[in-house]
Amino acid sequence: PTAAPTPIPTDTPVVTVLPTDTPGPRSVRGLVPSAFSVEGAPGPFTASSTSSGCGSDSGAIWYNMEVTSTAGQDVEYKILGAWVQETQYHKPSWTNQRFKPGERLVWRDCLRIPSAGTYHLFLVICFTDGVCEQMLGPVVIEVK
Repeated sequence: PTAAPTPIPTDTPVVTVLPTDTPGPRSVRGLVPSAFSVEGAPGPFTASSTSSGCGSDSGAIWYNMEVTSTAGQDVEYKILGAWVQETQYHKPSWTNQRFKPGERLVWRDCLRIPSAGTYHLFLVICFTDGVCEQMLGPVVIEVK
């Protein structure tokens, strides 16, 4: 006797990919960043001196940030602002301050980058113990 041939499946099984939760912003010492954006990103922006103040000219790179404290106690820090990875420049939007429990900070600030190139901007906080943490980012921008 001969064995019956193995049937060939006619239907291709459908693989269902279950959605996974997208992780939200991570808490950094009880501080939760909910927004970091660069207005007009990716640009191009105009290269200009970092010593120039914020103004309406094309060299100002405006960014927005929002951070909320979920900590049960005050959280002191040395600097909070945008950090440029390629130059290691940290724009001091806020310095030598503290978040109180439940406090929410919404802030708009600007920085300037003096040389043309592609840059990665992060929201970074540095604490009084010297530890710095990337909170959100990168936002990639182009400077001409």
